[in-house]
Amino acid sequence: MSSDYCNVDRCRLCRQVSDGIIQSADVIVIIFELNGGLLFANNYALQVTGYSFDELSGDNWREKILNRKDSERLMSVYEELRYTEKSAQLTFPVLTKDGGEIYVDCRCSLIRSEGAPDAVMGVCRNVTRSIMLESSLREKNSMLEELTRSLERSVIKGIEERRAQELAFAEHTKLAAIENMINALAHQWRQPLTAAGIIIQDLQDTYEEGDMNEELMREFCDTALEQIMYLSRTIDDFRNYFRPSYEEEYFTIGEILGEVFHIFSPKIYSDFITYSVNGIECEPSDFTKTPDSVERLKGRDYLAKGYKSHFKQAVTNMVQNSYESIQERRETEPGFIGRIDIGVVRENTDIRMIISDNGVGIPEGQMERIFEPYFTTKHMGRGTGMGLYISRVLLENYMDGNITAENRDEGASVTIVLKGAEL
Repeated sequence: MSSDYCNVDRCRLCRQVSDGIIQSADVIVIIFELNGGLLFANNYALQVTGYSFDELSGDNWREKILNRKDSERLMSVYEELRYTEKSAQLTFPVLTKDGGEIYVDCRCSLIRSEGAPDAVMGVCRNVTRSIMLESSLREKNSMLEELTRSLERSVIKGIEERRAQELAFAEHTKLAAIENMINALAHQWRQPLTAAGIIIQDLQDTYEEGDMNEELMREFCDTALEQIMYLSRTIDDFRNYFRPSYEEEYFTIGEILGEVFHIFSPKIYSDFITYSVNGIECEPSDFTKTPDSVERLKGRDYLAKGYKSHFKQAVTNMVQNSYESIQERRETEPGFIGRIDIGVVRENTDIRMIISDNGVGIPEGQMERIFEPYFTTKHMGRGTGMGLYISRVLLENYMDGNITAENRDEGASVTIVLKGAEL
C-alpha cells in the first residue's frame, strides 16, 4: 500500500516538474480541440499575444489570434493528423491583442484520450526576428538587383555614348588629317606638274628650232604620260588612304609604312627633313618606290591582324606630330635639319614600333596629359588635341595594342606595340 502511495507521489512530482518546464519555456505551447475551445496555453503564449487565458478560452479564440486563411490551414492540418497520426509543421503569423503580429514556426501533434475528443498540441517557436530579417534581406536583394540593373543600363548607355563620342573624335581627327593630306598632295603634285611644264617648254623650243623628229616626239610623249600616270596613281592613293576597315585583316608593318612613306615623303623632303627606317636613310630620288628598309618589313615576322585603316591612321598621326614638332623647333632655330626615325622589331609575340624625332619634345609636366582628348602642346590654333587620344583609342580598343610616349635627349619618341600574327 505504501508503495502505491509512493508511485502516486512520484507521478504528482513528475507532473509538477513537467508543468513547470512548460510554463517557463520560451516557446508557445497550446492545446485545442477541433470544434471546441482552447484547452491550454502556457505563460509564454499569453505573454507574446497579450491575452489572458480567459480571453482565449472561448470557441472564437482562433478569430482573435489567426486570420481566416491561417485558421483554415490549421484546421486542415488537424484533419490530416487525424488520419496520419504524424506531426505536421507550418509557419504562420499570430495576431496580438495590441494589433501587431508575430510569426511562429509550429509543430502540431495529435493527442488522443479514451472517452475524450481528439485534441491537437502545438509547440511553436517565435521566429518573428528571423522572418523580419529574411523579409528585409529579400527587400534589400530586390533593391540591389534593381540597382544592378540600373547600373548595367547606365554602363551600357555610357559605353554607347563613349563609342559615339570616340567615333565623333575619330571623324574630327580624320578631317584634320585630310587637311594635312591635301597639303601633302600639293607637295606630291608639285614635282610632276613642274616636270610636265618643262616637257611642254622643251617641246615648244625643239619645234621652233626645227629639231623636232618622231623619236623626240615619242620621248616627249612618253615622259609626259609617265608624269600624268603618276598624278593619277597619287589621286587613287589619297582616295584609298583612309578608307575605313570594317573587318579585321592581315597586313604587314611594311605595307603600312610603305603607304605612309609614299604619301608623306615629298612633303617631308621638300621641308628638308630626313627620314629613316631601322637606321637606313630613305632616299628621296623616287617617291614611287618603297625603300628597301621598308620592303624588309613585309615578311612574316612583321605580320599583324586587325583593322588596317585604324593602324594606318595611328601611324599617320604620329608622323604628322613629328613633322609639326620639327617645324615648331625651326621657329626658334632657322635652318635646323629635322629628322624622323622609325624602328621596328619583333619581340617574341609582339611587334614594337618606335617613331622618334628631334623636334621640340613634350613640355615638362605635360607628359601625363598628352593622351587626353582636346589637350595639345602646340600653340593656340595649331592643334586639335585629338591625334594622340584617337591613336590610343584605335590601338587599345580595336587593335589589342598600346601606345606610350617619352622625351629623349633631343626631341621625343612614341612606342606602339601590337600583337604579331601567324598565318
